[in-house]
Amino acid sequence: MRNRSLALVAILALALIGFGAPIGAIAETEGGSQTYHGPPLPPKTKGDCYFPHSPCQEDYIPSPVESEPRVASFDGNGWGTQSIGYNIFIEKHFPKRVYSGQPYEYTIEVTNLSDVALENVNIIETFPKSFKVLSTDPAIYNTSGEKVAWALGQMGPKEKRIITVRGMAENGDSVPCCTQANFKHPDLCLATEVVDPGLLLNVSAPQEVLRCDVIPLEFVVQNSGQTEMNNVVILPNIPGDTSPEGKPLMLNAGDLAPGEKKTIRTVVDSQAAGAYTFSGIGQGIPAILYEGAEAKSTVQVDSGSVNVKVLNPELKVTATTGGRDKQIIGRTIDYNFEVTNTGDGNADGSTLVATIPSNASFRSASDNSN
Repeated sequence: MRNRSLALVAILALALIGFGAPIGAIAETEGGSQTYHGPPLPPKTKGDCYFPHSPCQEDYIPSPVESEPRVASFDGNGWGTQSIGYNIFIEKHFPKRVYSGQPYEYTIEVTNLSDVALENVNIIETFPKSFKVLSTDPAIYNTSGEKVAWALGQMGPKEKRIITVRGMAENGDSVPCCTQANFKHPDLCLATEVVDPGLLLNVSAPQEVLRCDVIPLEFVVQNSGQTEMNNVVILPNIPGDTSPEGKPLMLNAGDLAPGEKKTIRTVVDSQAAGAYTFSGIGQGIPAILYEGAEAKSTVQVDSGSVNVKVLNPELKVTATTGGRDKQIIGRTIDYNFEVTNTGDGNADGSTLVATIPSNASFRSASDNSN
């Protein structure tokens, strides 16, 4: 504790998400009492006073504000919160009364109460015209009119620096000296994740089918984006001759998580021979990422196309009797049947059925016939 003939002024320079705002304090002597100008001071209980006859508190040190950046927290609506804060504590020790023309000293103690280093710390003191500066430690960095500045540079966590001012009051009733502080603190940066919606759609089908067979179509839709896709549907492009009841199809894939895929199968009829091209369009609605966000427009994707050839097998049957158009009763009659596929598709499992006259009986046939 300093001698009770010394008065003490403490200043707290506080900055939340920004540069330190200058905060000053003035102690004046007016008719034997002192008046303080500045922000509200903490309650005092004992010890040296800011002003005579005021309750005081010894060695007052404010609690540091939180200075480590908090990890960003996100609520269920997609909004995040992140914060950081810093403060500098300034304490001045000076004599309550001095004689004019007599040199004296006072000190400015600067403490970084934060848990992080502060850059470019500057202490600025404003002197009245009646005060003459004789020397300072450290030396004055810059002077502008009645203001002088000390460049303290970087101050580590909890670090304290002391500035000593030696001077004298040449005249006047009081010498109010006011202190300001500014500094550069680490930036508070936010990181908003940027995502893009996306869909992939593929269609597949056999290259060939026979007429009157069904054509199986397989659509594979995948969420290729980084956010959920809602109400995903597939709109197949079906040629008129194959469309069920001539109506358009809509296949529902539901909601897809990022990376999720679904396979949806359907069949259409092949009622006429020919070449057909099938394709489809997939579309979905990107999920709302945070409360209050504008809805993103529907995402659409083309499947590309697949070609299917519908084949039509046609069988031609020719029957001969081995060059005879007459035969003696009781003798064998030879029938020859020639079957030819004149169509463009395989006639798998073909069967030939021959009708035997009622006045003849079957003897044998080739090719395991019966």
